Amino acid sequence: TPTVGMVGVLKDVDQRCDMAFKGQGDLVVLLGRVRQELGGSEYLSVCYGLETGEVPETYLEEEKELLQLVQTLIHNQILQSCHDISEGGLAVTVAESSIKGRIGCHIKLNCGEFSKVGILFSEAPGRVVASVKRADLDRLVQTVVEFGVEMRIIGTVGGDQLVFEDNGTEIIRLAVQEASETWEGAIGCFMK
Repeated sequence: TPTVGMVGVLKDVDQRCDMAFKGQGDLVVLLGRVRQELGGSEYLSVCYGLETGEVPETYLEEEKELLQLVQTLIHNQILQSCHDISEGGLAVTVAESSIKGRIGCHIKLNCGEFSKVGILFSEAPGRVVASVKRADLDRLVQTVVEFGVEMRIIGTVGGDQLVFEDNGTEIIRLAVQEASETWEGAIGCFMK
């Protein structure tokens, strides 16, 4: 399998942003378009044993705008955390940010015409989950508008549970500790 490894140089270590959720009450935001493609996803592989479907398309101009936005937000110290949506989709991205931060979150989706499974597990590129202090929300919105990137507030950081709901109906509830133990034990479990 062809593999590409990339390394970058961070000129100023203070200009970094990791994926860990930080503070109680911080807002969780989705930057980038809502997408629900499941082709080639972990969801199809793990749940149905399928490695099929069209791989989600990459929109290079949108990717460029999103990356420039994220760099600006980090440079201006607006974000508390930032994590790209990739393997496992939105649900796994949020779980990883909670696990790394050892803090829960409450995500409120309004899937509407979209599939819940598609929203939660699509690995389509061009999207990130970030967290921001409430006091920095206006600065975030102003910068996002300048770059023309879609943004949705999808939840809040806090507690010791990972909770997802759709239109007021709870669809996932998992203790951060339990998620952490599963995540950290994945390699050992796989090797058995």
